[in-house]
Amino acid sequence: MNSNSNSTTLGEVINKLIDTYKLRDKLNETGIQKAWVEVMGPSVGKRTVSLKIEKEKLIVRLTSAPLRHELTFKSAEICRALNKELGSALLNE
Repeated sequence: MNSNSNSTTLGEVINKLIDTYKLRDKLNETGIQKAWVEVMGPSVGKRTVSLKIEKEKLIVRLTSAPLRHELTFKSAEICRALNKELGSALLNE
């Protein structure tokens, strides 16, 4: 490892590029889509039309009103499980 204080790691450079080109939200949404099926299972995944993150809030569109109602009651638990799967506190609601 270089002791030069001006050196940066490849990871830091990539993160800076991601932030500069405002790609972070898209990357997070891609991660959420994969985590959603892992956490919720394929049956819920099949009934999911779209997933979107807005200001740390997950917006879910479903094809089933009863399923939407059921998931609303479990939203805090789902949020914790998704954050755990992603390895970061990406969602608050």
